Amino acid sequence: MIPQAPSVSIGNEVEEVELVSRTYKLTGDRITGFISGLDTIKQAVFKILQTERYQNVIYNFNYGSEFLNLLGKSKDYVKNDVKRVITEALTADIRITSISDFSIEENENEMLIKFKVASTEGEFITSTTLPI
Repeated sequence: MIPQAPSVSIGNEVEEVELVSRTYKLTGDRITGFISGLDTIKQAVFKILQTERYQNVIYNFNYGSEFLNLLGKSKDYVKNDVKRVITEALTADIRITSISDFSIEENENEMLIKFKVASTEGEFITSTTLPI
């Protein structure tokens, strides 16, 4: 005789749960607690822009930026391409919805790129520097 499994009724109700954006707080090279909300997005932006894409086996190929491709290029080329590089790097994170309001300041040794990040947790203005 074949055993019969008990009948299981599956309800039609599905409860949506919003995942909380919570992670370790990095201060320099130390973990100093936890952060959540917009602070997690700010930290993610910093980490993405500091990590060169394809260089670390710990990350998949969608994580990081491609600033190495800009080294040695003309200032005009870098100014035109850096917006694309930053936008592609950051919008790979599903919590980041758009990058806008770019401004670029340059001096002898580096470019300071400022921009606005819009995310599921809110908006903020941040910056990064590139050697030139």
